Amino acid sequence: MIEIQSRSTLTVIIPTLNEAKYIGSLLNALNQQTRIPDEIIVADAGSDDGTREIAVQHGAIVIDGGMPAVGRNQGAKVATGDILLFLDADVLPAPTFIEAILDAFHKKNLDTATCLVQAISDRYLDHMLHEATNAMLIVSQKISPHAPGFAILVRRDIHKLINGFNEDLVLAEDHDYVSRASRIGRFAVIRAVRLSVSVRRLEKEGTLPLAVKYLWAEAHVIIGKPIYSTPFDYQFGKHELPDQMETNLSQSLITLKRMLAEVSGGFQRWDDLLSSQWDIVRKTVDLQLTTTQQHAASLKYSINVRQARLLADVAEAYAAMTIRVAQLSVQQAEVATRRATQLRELADSVQEDDITQAS
Repeated sequence: MIEIQSRSTLTVIIPTLNEAKYIGSLLNALNQQTRIPDEIIVADAGSDDGTREIAVQHGAIVIDGGMPAVGRNQGAKVATGDILLFLDADVLPAPTFIEAILDAFHKKNLDTATCLVQAISDRYLDHMLHEATNAMLIVSQKISPHAPGFAILVRRDIHKLINGFNEDLVLAEDHDYVSRASRIGRFAVIRAVRLSVSVRRLEKEGTLPLAVKYLWAEAHVIIGKPIYSTPFDYQFGKHELPDQMETNLSQSLITLKRMLAEVSGGFQRWDDLLSSQWDIVRKTVDLQLTTTQQHAASLKYSINVRQARLLADVAEAYAAMTIRVAQLSVQQAEVATRRATQLRELADSVQEDDITQAS
C-alpha cells in the first residue's frame, strides 16, 4: 500500500463562480500542505470579481467551467492525476488534510471516499447541524452512500467509468455521483479526517430555510427520484440577502409540507421505511422543528401568524407520517409473528416425523 501511495498523483479540482473572497485562502492552504497536490485545477464559470486572476497567481490551472457538476467534469477531463479530489472554494483544509485523507484512502483500498466536516463558525447551532450531517454520512454509507460535493476523493478511472457527474441534475448530483461510483468500487466515509467548511449559505439563507431545501433533496434521494428542477432557488456563486429571509421562511415551510407529502407517497415498499435514511430524515425534521421553537429569538427573522400556521401544518403532517410508520411497524410485527408461528409449527411437525420414523 505504501508503494501504491507513493506512485499515486493527485489533482485537486475546484469549481468556482465569483469566489475572490475565498479562493486565495484555499489555494494558500493547498500549497502549504504536508503533501502538496500534483495539480490544482480551477474550473471557473465566468467570474467577474478577479477569481481567475487570483487562481493563476497561486499557481492553479484555470479552465472554463459551469455549474458545479459541469466544472468538476471539465476539470476531470484535463486532469493528469491518478486520484481526483473535488473541493469547493470556501473550504479550508488543515495542513495535514491531504496527507491524512490519502493515507486512509490507500490503507482502506478505497475507490471513492469522503470525510467528516466541521463548521467554520462560533455558533453552537452550526456545529450541531454539521455533527448531524456527519452522523448521516456515517450511518448511510453502507445503505445509500452520500458525500458532499465539496469533499469527494475518487480514482480517475472510476470517474471515467461512471461518466462523471450527471450535469442534468440541479441538486444532489454529488450523492448521485458517489452512489453510482459505489456500485463498481469501494466507498467509505473516512472518519479520521475532517474538513473545515464555510457556513456562509446558512448565514445568508437562515437555518430552517436551508435545512428544508436539504431535506427536500434528501427525500428525493431516499425515494430514488432524480432532481431535475426545484420549487426553490439554490444558486451557485450567489447568496440571498438577509432581508429576504422572512419570505424564505414561508416558502421553506410550504416546501417542507410538500416534501413530507412526496415522501409519504414515495414509500411504496416496507424496505424503504426500514432504511436508516428514513430515521435520519425523521430526526432531522424533528431537530429543525425543535430548533425553530427553542431558538426563535436567535433567528434573524420573526415568525408571523401565517408562518406559525404553516409550521403547525408541517408538524401535523410530520406527526401523521410518524403515526403511519408506527402503524406499518405494527403490521409488519404481526406478519413476522405469524411467520414465526408457521415456522415453529413446521419445525414441530418435522420433529414429530423424525420421532415416528425412529420408532
